[in-house]
Amino acid sequence: MSSVGAGESGDASETTVADRAAASGPLTVDLADLPTLLGRELGPSSAVVIDQAQVDDFARLTGDEQWIHVDPARAAAVGGTIVHGFLALSLVARFWGELLEVTGVAQAVNYGLDRVRFIQRIPVGSALSLTARVAAITPRDGGTRVDLEIALHADLAADTDRPVAVATSIVLFLEPERSIP
Repeated sequence: MSSVGAGESGDASETTVADRAAASGPLTVDLADLPTLLGRELGPSSAVVIDQAQVDDFARLTGDEQWIHVDPARAAAVGGTIVHGFLALSLVARFWGELLEVTGVAQAVNYGLDRVRFIQRIPVGSALSLTARVAAITPRDGGTRVDLEIALHADLAADTDRPVAVATSIVLFLEPERSIP
């Protein structure tokens, strides 16, 4: 997906939205201003390519060595090997940091994921990226909870107009006097 800004010619030197997002860095906001982001779309993140060696390493680490992930010859009959869903999800923390930076906090704590769904296969060799929408901002004792509705996208998925996985990613931003040791 490419986008051309005003006054640009659209020649081979144009950059993708993901390239510009990665170059521009995360949206930075102070903890007190988080409520202004409710409903805001974030991303896309930069793209990360997942190759067969990474899938094989993940399979060994987790014990999930099903042939659909680690046997390219056998998986060729069904379109090739696929990335583990949990491997793709493990990139969420990396992508979060590219999309949003909150200042005035002692610590950001990954509080988990809700409503995770794997929607389509992720072919090995895909470039994964993330888009998000700020779905909820909840003040809590000592900090603020932020829920992002996230969508992982893969450039080699069967339907590139649909995400390959969706979830709600939850992070607690703790005020300076409330950090976890």
